[in-house]
Amino acid sequence: MSEDGATASAALLERRLRVREKEPVQGRIVKLGSVCYVLTFLVPGIDHRFAWSSVPAAAVMLADVVFLLGYALFVLVLRVNRYASRVVEVEAGQ
Repeated sequence: MSEDGATASAALLERRLRVREKEPVQGRIVKLGSVCYVLTFLVPGIDHRFAWSSVPAAAVMLADVVFLLGYALFVLVLRVNRYASRVVEVEAGQ
């Protein structure tokens, strides 16, 4: 990788890791999203522990495939869109 490419990658990584929202309402939305994110791991674990539901193995496998395809699409977007970040802002040269 060239030095310009390394510099661009470092700037891209810094921009994508920026998470501070300037608007209080947006900050609350981010916090709510974080709680929902944690719950997506806790609820299925508790469900499995107490056997609250029964899902056919084929449905689980299909859901896993759909999840992986969605994640692959997310990674593709990050590779293609050099301006992608968590905070919406206009960058110089965009």
